[in-house]
Amino acid sequence: MFLTHVVVITLFRRKDLDGQSLISETIKDMEGDVDFKRTLNDLKVMGKKKMTLDERKNRRRALDNLSVPSFEDFVAQQQVRQGEGQCGAGP
Repeated sequence: MFLTHVVVITLFRRKDLDGQSLISETIKDMEGDVDFKRTLNDLKVMGKKKMTLDERKNRRRALDNLSVPSFEDFVAQQQVRQGEGQCGAGP
């Protein structure tokens, strides 16, 4: 059984990846990635807390452009809908 596995692994092994690791490939990709460089620079300049706040603001603005309600508005809408189905029912 072991010999069968060795044969299968040898048959389907990608020769073009010999000697390369996922980590070294990822690091090489990150070094050439413009977005990653910008994010890393922002992190150094602003710090983690400020950057997280800016990301939240940007995400919120993007959702506003899509007419997606805020989380608070969504929860309020769901509570109203659930309340409509319980007409007159008390605790």
